[in-house]
Amino acid sequence: MRNPSKNNKQWAADFLPRQPFQALQAVFQDKDPSNIDNELNAWFFLCVSHEGAAYYEHEEREDLAILIFDLLRLSAAIYLILRFKEKAPKKPTAEFTFKSFSRTIQAFQLYRLKQSEIENPFAAITDFVKAYSRSYVRLELWDFYDGVRSYSGPLLNKIFLYDTQNMWLLLHCVTEAAYAITSDSYEDLNGETQAALK
Repeated sequence: MRNPSKNNKQWAADFLPRQPFQALQAVFQDKDPSNIDNELNAWFFLCVSHEGAAYYEHEEREDLAILIFDLLRLSAAIYLILRFKEKAPKKPTAEFTFKSFSRTIQAFQLYRLKQSEIENPFAAITDFVKAYSRSYVRLELWDFYDGVRSYSGPLLNKIFLYDTQNMWLLLHCVTEAAYAITSDSYEDLNGETQAALK
């Protein structure tokens, strides 16, 4: 993400909670939902394959699978909103909608979203924050990361700690941005203050 001794570039998390879309621009600079999808699928199998992770019981694995699915939906919705805001004309037009804009994004990046969520991706954000408390998500993301980090099986040489840490930071930033957008007013990409999404 950054090394303060090398440059003055801000971390994505430095923008939170006041500027969630600036934080999202930073984390999605070289990533998209398909990167997250691939990584989380691998993380899931690593976490459930060893006893050292917090997901050894069947019920815990089921809860993790549901959380991962919801994280993937949240990431796709936030990605769609971010790209939409980056391309939106200064004066909104009736033709420039999420539905029409979503056609410019490769379908595999949005396949986790229902059609209604493509037309209104904010619904996926509000569904997520209503389903999970912020403290629960923070703990689960840490347990999830720790399960990958503590893996010692035959795929150990395929795990790069730097990439794993960056994915954890990306997930943390995406979820914190979702809570910021829904809990308080925030500064949009154009510098305008927006009311919290309810």
